[in-house]
Amino acid sequence: MIDFLYKAQYDVGCRVGSTERAEDEPGAPLIVHAKLYVLGDKYDIPPLKELASRNYGEIVETQWNTKAFPESAEIIYNNIVVGKDVLKDIIYEKARGHISTLINEPRFEGLLRRVNDFAADILTSLLQNDKQRVGNIFNCDICKSSYVLCSCNYSGVPGVSGTVSQLWSSTEGANIVFR
Repeated sequence: MIDFLYKAQYDVGCRVGSTERAEDEPGAPLIVHAKLYVLGDKYDIPPLKELASRNYGEIVETQWNTKAFPESAEIIYNNIVVGKDVLKDIIYEKARGHISTLINEPRFEGLLRRVNDFAADILTSLLQNDKQRVGNIFNCDICKSSYVLCSCNYSGVPGVSGTVSQLWSSTEGANIVFR
């Protein structure tokens, strides 16, 4: 932070609060940028927050699948109290975009379990994305065909109309599997 106050930039060579070199671990600069963002927030230094979030955003593009990503997310979510925040948005958008990979990582699962606000942001984002789908693709176990059911009166099956609930109640003997 002192470098930033004098030079309006900072070096990620050393981890904040440590003598370890940040380059020794993949993704470690994410932690440095997250900690500097928190310091910028704590001491009300908007230019430091802007620089740290910009640097974080650039690095997370290639370092989202490192052990430092969940750690940096936890640093931000545990120290930034504002609900809507630039760096929180970057973190949850990156996590949401790679959720199918990240969900299998123990560190990421631990993050979801420990940091309720992060888990809520991810869940809300995924549900909002789910609402934007036009319809659901189904497979019939009997005839093996695929079709779409949507909320209008067209089922996606030629010659069959009705709402999802009407079609669902009329498929007593059919086995429909969600994909």
